[in-house]
Amino acid sequence: MDMNCSFRLAPRQAGISLIELLIGITAGLIILAGAIALFSSALKSSKTNLAMTNLDQELRAAMDIIARNMRRAGYYAKAPGNGSDLPQYGPNNPFQIGGNEMRLGGNCDTDGKCDCITFTYDGDASGGTAATEPSGVSDVFGFRYGNNAIKMLRSRAAPPSCSDPNPSLQWEAITDETVDVTKLTFQYESRAGLAGSTSVILPLALNLYYPQYNVPNACTCGSDPCPCGCPYDSTDPNVVEDCLQMRTVIVTISGRLERDHNTTMSIRERVKIPNDRYCTEDDGSGHGNPSC
Repeated sequence: MDMNCSFRLAPRQAGISLIELLIGITAGLIILAGAIALFSSALKSSKTNLAMTNLDQELRAAMDIIARNMRRAGYYAKAPGNGSDLPQYGPNNPFQIGGNEMRLGGNCDTDGKCDCITFTYDGDASGGTAATEPSGVSDVFGFRYGNNAIKMLRSRAAPPSCSDPNPSLQWEAITDETVDVTKLTFQYESRAGLAGSTSVILPLALNLYYPQYNVPNACTCGSDPCPCGCPYDSTDPNVVEDCLQMRTVIVTISGRLERDHNTTMSIRERVKIPNDRYCTEDDGSGHGNPSC
């Protein structure tokens, strides 16, 4: 008996070679390394952005406090009862005279940039000045740079002062310890013709007696002081120039993170003081007094 037998061979099972395995592992490691590098870069970028946001919030919060208080400088809440009270809203405003007016001080450079400012206003709307307020009430304010921080003055001392040390003054830091403030300056916007002179630290003022001088470079400063932006009329020693100070202060703050000095920022703001100040320019000797 013939038997025809057919046999089907099972297919050979092919595996991967050692070389193929090494190539696959290498490719996987390259992809993993790229993913790790991408994650690390994203994490670093997120950390940097968070640090910049923190620094920006701290500096802008300080700027907001400074600008909000400065805009109230010279405010007087007393309502006039009769005609005799009206002059107190002009040249005799108690928050604009007698050293209570806005002043720049501390360390000042030749461009009139100072690291301290003081001023007063009727903070509690009582109509009284700082010297007459009850205990715990303050109408005296100021800001200055010191010890890598911005400090705010809250005191009953009158008139206010940038002097340090002074036991009658209370300066409190308003910036967080995580931020190093490297710069705080206050500078009046001044008449262009005064640039480079010692009068540059004075605010822009309108000359009410000589209105023709109220244009840039209408006159130049000589050896005499420059009240209201122009020399006093020395030919008429009886003239007392009336001035209207229109104050705008440029505030600049620079800082860095205390734990990372490479994270730095600088912000700048123009603060217009709504309460203009009336004053007279005369030192009693026939020449203007630039301190007004």
